Amino acid sequence: MVQNTAEYQRITGSQRERWTRWGSYVSARSWGNARESPSSEEHPWIAFPFEQARSRTYRWSEDGIGGFCDQQQNICLSLAFWNEQDPILKERFFGLGNEPGNHGEGIKDYFFFLDGLPSSSYMKMLYKYPQVEFPYERLHQESVRRGQDQPSFELIDALHNTFLENRYFDIFIEYAKADAEDILCRITAINRGSKAAPLHILPHVWFRNSWQHSGERPELRADAQTMVHLQHPELGERWWHVELAHGLLFTENETNNVLIFDSSNASPYVKDGIDYAVVRGKSERVNPAKQGTKCAAHCHTLIEPGEYWVVRTRLQTVRSEAPFVDFDSVFEQRKQEADAFYAEVQPQDLSNEERDIQRKAFASLSWNKNFYHFNVDQWFQQEAKKTQSKSETSRFEQWRHFDAHDIVSVPDPWEYPWFAAWDLDFQVATLGLVDPEFAKQQVLLLLNDRYMHPKGMIPSFEGDLTTPHPPIHAWAAWHVYQTCDRDHQFLEKAYTCLKRNHEWWLKNQTQGEAYLFGGGFLGMDNISIFNRSEDVPEGGWLAQADGTGWMALFTLNLLSMAIELGKDADAVELLMHFMNIRRTLLTLWDEETQFFYDLLYTPDSGRMLLKVRSLVGIVPVTAVTLLDSNSLETLPRLRRQIEKLRSTDSDFQVGTNGCYLLAALSIDKIKAVLKAVFDPNEFYSPFGIRSLSKSHEKHPLSYKIGEETFELNYDPGESSKKMFGGNSNWRGPIWKPLNQLVIEALYYYHDYFGTQFRVPGAKKQPFDQAAYDLCQRLISLFKQDHKGCRPLHGDNDYFQSDPHWRDYFWFYEHFQAETGEGLGASHQNGWTAAVAKLIQNGGRAVFIPNPSQASNGQGG
Repeated sequence: MVQNTAEYQRITGSQRERWTRWGSYVSARSWGNARESPSSEEHPWIAFPFEQARSRTYRWSEDGIGGFCDQQQNICLSLAFWNEQDPILKERFFGLGNEPGNHGEGIKDYFFFLDGLPSSSYMKMLYKYPQVEFPYERLHQESVRRGQDQPSFELIDALHNTFLENRYFDIFIEYAKADAEDILCRITAINRGSKAAPLHILPHVWFRNSWQHSGERPELRADAQTMVHLQHPELGERWWHVELAHGLLFTENETNNVLIFDSSNASPYVKDGIDYAVVRGKSERVNPAKQGTKCAAHCHTLIEPGEYWVVRTRLQTVRSEAPFVDFDSVFEQRKQEADAFYAEVQPQDLSNEERDIQRKAFASLSWNKNFYHFNVDQWFQQEAKKTQSKSETSRFEQWRHFDAHDIVSVPDPWEYPWFAAWDLDFQVATLGLVDPEFAKQQVLLLLNDRYMHPKGMIPSFEGDLTTPHPPIHAWAAWHVYQTCDRDHQFLEKAYTCLKRNHEWWLKNQTQGEAYLFGGGFLGMDNISIFNRSEDVPEGGWLAQADGTGWMALFTLNLLSMAIELGKDADAVELLMHFMNIRRTLLTLWDEETQFFYDLLYTPDSGRMLLKVRSLVGIVPVTAVTLLDSNSLETLPRLRRQIEKLRSTDSDFQVGTNGCYLLAALSIDKIKAVLKAVFDPNEFYSPFGIRSLSKSHEKHPLSYKIGEETFELNYDPGESSKKMFGGNSNWRGPIWKPLNQLVIEALYYYHDYFGTQFRVPGAKKQPFDQAAYDLCQRLISLFKQDHKGCRPLHGDNDYFQSDPHWRDYFWFYEHFQAETGEGLGASHQNGWTAAVAKLIQNGGRAVFIPNPSQASNGQGG
């Protein structure tokens, strides 16, 4: 990274801890999460629904609109709005859980992350707030009514005429830091409609309710008409100023027990008191003594058509009589610093459109940093207190050591506001381009004793800590090491823990025979004919082509790390593990169809390959790396082992670039798999590699195993099956992470083979040209085509043509394979923000051996 910008100085060295102490760390949703669920047997969306969120205190972490907090979430800031039509304050974004949603859970509000710096010294987002009543009930009822053969019912569908007439507010929320502990917020509301409309803006400041566990209770108290004094036992004193406030409203961040649990309240002032006071006029619900643990400044006005209104707030460590004197100049300075930072980060030859896409991707990653808090042992203790008995066994039982209280890069701040291992692995590969230290922290976080199981298992995600995600944490660590500053101390720490995880996989996840691996759904939900985590026929086992391919990649990444760290004995051991995995992969190869498949064994039917042509069979081709022959000079045992392989295996020879190719597949199988990958009638769509071959559109699969029949067909858009909730469809759509791995593998193959081989198919491209072409297809999802339309917007006219919509976009979970329309979670900023990496270097792998001899092609 460049070192001559103000932002670089803030995120490196001794300054980093100060400048990252505060950030946009407040989740967009904390209701409906497993850690907030009062019982392990209840579905979290039902156990803690949206309707209770405004009245019920969270046990672990807070949520809000455009939130900001310190790194332990002691003090929180966020915004609430009211249009004088809604039945409740708009304090948090609305969406539906798995059951009401006809395609699983999904957010229904429209908000966009527009800019952001890694230190959160400048952040900007946009929320589009309707001027009419928000249709909570209609969104719920229509989604329940619709079947999975119909599209999701969105806010624009429910309020078609409202948006057609532009009867909404564009509300821009910006943060800037005057200093590390001096937080400025500017809210700019614009009336896009043709008539004057009222708007209430209620900036909030409150304390996370940590005193429900233990500790001293903090306090907010009015200091003046528009000033609040904060006293916190850990953070000390703060003063919060709000310009244009008509009054300050105080209550307590405590549950309204009367409403939620039909029991008494200790005080009349509870969490929903401000909502009752503003929307229902019940002023007795806020504290007339103007003190509490939650406060809102009530600002309201009538905004004329096309006009804008600005509300400003500031949180400081000192009491100021003139807090807004330098306010705008601070914002201007931080915006200029953001421009300077990205001007240095972004390649000079990018188009303006590519710069905009990449910068929004980087910004979304910054907004994705959330405070994540969950102590499993404490969770069990709370359950035991409620039930007056030992808590029943749950999916958390073997994770009593799990204790998270960290800033985590979450997959999606609304839909997936918790840690998820393999999502995080793809995120850090991109994060390393702009925030190397945070990327390293995130890699080591999941390897920390507070997270990693004593037996060596890495927790998967909050909803299911045990069922493993693909073992690609070593891939992430190796990327971060090479992308950033080649920090040997970081690599040593990561390697030591990852070696334990590798041993856990070798011991616990083999299926049928050594070096054939399973693992369950492995992150790719409904890609199989059945749920691979739960529905393997009784008495049977499933050896997975992806699980075995992932382990080949894991082993190669560890081997690269061992070589870099000079661990000769480890390197030899890992090489032999890799060779064994390479050999057993042949068990999953079907010579007739020239592809890899999962292998199912049942007592009744014996062994059978489940001939699903999917990403499962493509994963093995991504298990590849290059070994610089010069690196063997200091590793005599490894050198002797490689020389022995050279004499017995023609696949292990030194290439013209002075490197060995370590690949899970021989060149004939690489070419065979890639033939399918780049076949438009199979995997190759105009927008990337499909997750399931299009051949299954005309040739759906049906297997009868025992007494049960399992079926599968090509499904390029939203899922038509309820497996895994119904919104994570791996039976056709484009998923960027797997595409990214294929691109990297293609560059490795090119660096070794050069133009000796070409990708089979109509174009017969060299490997690097094929990688470049695939990369451009993935980027094109976000770019305007010859008609001025962005494929990810689908047929949504507002997004495609309206000047106030068309340049805003989301980083969707996945994309419709034939049209490119964005689907699933709309703010999957984590791994889909990998488009920033594709734009940065064409998706090339981080290791470029002897670059003077390796042709980069158009994508290099």
